[in-house]
Amino acid sequence: MEGKRGWFLTVCAVLFAVLALSNFLKPVLADAHTGFVFFGHRLSGVPNDVIGPVFGLILVAYVIAIWQMRRFALPLAWVYAGYVVTNTVLFSMFTTDKPPSPTFMVGALVLGLGIPISAAIALTQKRAQLT
Repeated sequence: MEGKRGWFLTVCAVLFAVLALSNFLKPVLADAHTGFVFFGHRLSGVPNDVIGPVFGLILVAYVIAIWQMRRFALPLAWVYAGYVVTNTVLFSMFTTDKPPSPTFMVGALVLGLGIPISAAIALTQKRAQLT
């Protein structure tokens, strides 16, 4: 199956699984700077305790879909990529946190936006192989 999926989507699936784990841990490990960011707003309390794990479940479904090369990976990929772009733009508009260093910002943009968008593109290119 990895041959059909390819190394890039395999790496993406593993990275999304790590991100899902991070989202599941948001209720346990969250503080003022690590709560789940939902449409540009960093959450805390009950909203963080609910929405973080819900997004973890969505990412688990996405990981399974990529791993098994299922058709539902494609719409999940584009919805998730769109959400990540929207969330990133809104967070930069709403946050009152001290701005991170330019190096961190470039890295976050390349990885944070590049991986979800690239995964969506890769799945689109392999859509004929999705079952």
